[in-house]
Amino acid sequence: MKARVVTLLFGLIAALFVAPAAQASPDARPVFQMPFGCDQIWRAYTHTGHAFPNAQIDMGQPPSAGKIVRASYAGRVTGSGIYNDGVSFVIIDHGGGWSTRYLHMQRGSLIKAGTTVARGAKVGLVGDVGSPGQFHLHYEQRLNARPVPILWNNSAIRYVNFPNYLTYRSRNC
Repeated sequence: MKARVVTLLFGLIAALFVAPAAQASPDARPVFQMPFGCDQIWRAYTHTGHAFPNAQIDMGQPPSAGKIVRASYAGRVTGSGIYNDGVSFVIIDHGGGWSTRYLHMQRGSLIKAGTTVARGAKVGLVGDVGSPGQFHLHYEQRLNARPVPILWNNSAIRYVNFPNYLTYRSRNC
């Protein structure tokens, strides 16, 4: 009996202190901000060409070329470069299965893989790499490498198809 109580207590203690840290869940979602500086207003839209049109967003602010793109949450850059199709990318890992992906930034402006960033840190400059003449930022929030609907400051965004757009004000201050 005594051994059974000790085993039960040990199991409860282990469950209290070990199990929660070992689990990654959507409940641990970071409080992402827009990937632009404080109080900037950007046009946002999606299109049917996106693989996940209700979880991927393109943003422009005419003129967009060369505007600073900022980390929407703190993390570590796990990818930076040019895909085989010619599109530039930066991927930031935020832990717990969460990451963000930024596309089409200027080649020479991409932050290097391995860099640790704070929320609001510069990750690159808006470009048209992989979409010549169409200066914009493609942005995604991902859970376990799959795009999920975007929240900024814990508020869901709406998706409209280009050429329509909605405007959003950044709170990445």
